[in-house]
Amino acid sequence: MKKILFGFFVLLMASFGFSQENTSDQKEIDKAEKIRKMEEQKAQLLKQRVVDLVNYFETNLKLDDKQKAVFMNAFSQYGFELVKAEMKMLSSMPTENVTSAEKAQAKKDEVQIRKRINESILRLAAKRDAMVIDCLKGRQVKKYKELINTVNPISLKFDAKKK
Repeated sequence: MKKILFGFFVLLMASFGFSQENTSDQKEIDKAEKIRKMEEQKAQLLKQRVVDLVNYFETNLKLDDKQKAVFMNAFSQYGFELVKAEMKMLSSMPTENVTSAEKAQAKKDEVQIRKRINESILRLAAKRDAMVIDCLKGRQVKKYKELINTVNPISLKFDAKKK
């Protein structure tokens, strides 16, 4: 009888031990899946905003077909790289914190991540602007520089009131 109970107890302990391993793996899979879904949603939203933004510039700058194609290419590439950079930075952020010291460290890490994202945005915006300005004429460049200041570089929303 003791052997049967001992065997049952060992079997029970082993089954609980294996079920514990899967929870940490499942958390990692869930985190990766969540990040992938966020990336897809943000990419879809930015695609629509890029189209709206290019149409906004086309109306205000009176772009021809070639210039519109360059704008679409530059802003699409900018949006894609923006999403890629944000998701890369966000995936490196820790999700669970236990102690207050780890929470404080996570805050510092978050600030550093935001700084790196802003640096990436500035670099990508300069690259985008260089592509766009190359295809514009003199008056269009001046008007573009005025209009681009009304665009939020992260969300690609434009606000005509902002100056």
